[in-house]
Amino acid sequence: MTSTARVATIGALLALIACSDDSGEAALEEPVVEPATTQEVSEPPEPPEPVEVEPAAEEAADPLATTLVERDGIHLTRLVTSAEIVDHGPGAPQQVFTKGTDEKAYCFFQLENPEATATRIMLSWVDPNGESPNPPSIIDVPAQQHFANYRYTGIDNRRVGELACLIQLDGREQLGRAPIRIVEVAAE
Repeated sequence: MTSTARVATIGALLALIACSDDSGEAALEEPVVEPATTQEVSEPPEPPEPVEVEPAAEEAADPLATTLVERDGIHLTRLVTSAEIVDHGPGAPQQVFTKGTDEKAYCFFQLENPEATATRIMLSWVDPNGESPNPPSIIDVPAQQHFANYRYTGIDNRRVGELACLIQLDGREQLGRAPIRIVEVAAE
């Protein structure tokens, strides 16, 4: 909490105490208001000392950290990017993909559907601005409690830089995001 917010909170509490009687109930009487007087101020007040601001959690966090949104009802329990699918699941987790070496980036997800309602998931590969040159993949989720699926994107047809697998509930609400980085093959 900033010092300004603390001062405002303490001021509000003191005002509340001043307006209440010994029983703890707020006084119902109208306060006496004195007429305002004007007064010249010779010097402006000194500015407050600067307060160090801590970086936001998103800025301090790893830019390639996977995010699963906590929510009731349908939610992701697993979201992994990998260069391969092995036995109907992701291979070794991978977040940095190299053009010319890695052919595809797979986005594998598992979701929990406690009410077993049929729904639709949209999976998109988006840039840092949330934009994608391609329409999202629409995945119909059957009326069952557990569901897993994956989609991939070709690495060679993507630009070098950041990209993320974005999973949304019927295109309305984000369920998770798995960022990846695409790099050029290193020169020998």
